[in-house]
Amino acid sequence: MIKRSLMFLFCMIFLSSLVMAQEYRMEISTIPEDKIFESGKTFELKVTIYDSNNNLINDEVSIILKDVKDTIIKETTIQSSNFEEIELIGGIISGEGKIIVKYKDSEKTEPFFIKENVLAKFEINNEVLKITNIGNTKYEKKVYITIGSTTGTKNPSLKIGESTEYRLVAPEGVYSIRISDGETILTQNEVKLTGTGKVIGVLDETPSQRSPVTGGIRPENSEDTMIGYFKNSKFVYVFVFVVLGAMILLTIERRYRKTK
Repeated sequence: MIKRSLMFLFCMIFLSSLVMAQEYRMEISTIPEDKIFESGKTFELKVTIYDSNNNLINDEVSIILKDVKDTIIKETTIQSSNFEEIELIGGIISGEGKIIVKYKDSEKTEPFFIKENVLAKFEINNEVLKITNIGNTKYEKKVYITIGSTTGTKNPSLKIGESTEYRLVAPEGVYSIRISDGETILTQNEVKLTGTGKVIGVLDETPSQRSPVTGGIRPENSEDTMIGYFKNSKFVYVFVFVVLGAMILLTIERRYRKTK
């Protein structure tokens, strides 16, 4: 009797272990098929599950999406064997991520890709142009800035979520402003600018990088212009010292001849 009970118990444990250790085969399908998705948009996902006897299983399956930094960007449950829509949040960093599918003790991982979205937001407020990177990769586009009929360019380099500001300058008056990087365009009419002599341009609000977009010297202050020119030209320094040196030598020679 004891032997029969032990045999029965052993069989139960053995069968339970077989059930617990059963593995499932899973297939992941997406629309689009290339698994290249866009941040802030939806795609379709289907998981097909087969047991060890190749029988189709219809059940709930867990889905985890991770971005290029291995951060979880989506976690949900869907029904197997059916395409279901998955909505992605905006601002996901571009690059290769992972689709992780879990069903009971089985797990399957496949890569997917987030498409680059180079996108900026332009805002004008109180003579200041603000450019913000609202895309999912570094923003380094050339920005064309038109004040009235004068156009210049800026080349901001912004990380995701970063912004920079430029001060719009022109003789006092009301102007139409157009900002464009070839994709994003902002047009604003009747922008009042307070005036800076005869210069029309854009100044970086960062103190170390203030320079007008249109070339830029300030004609209303020629003294500052000359000083800046001398500071930025080593050749001028050398030339001035050579001329001064020659004049001093000529003066000494003349005095020497007179005394002789």
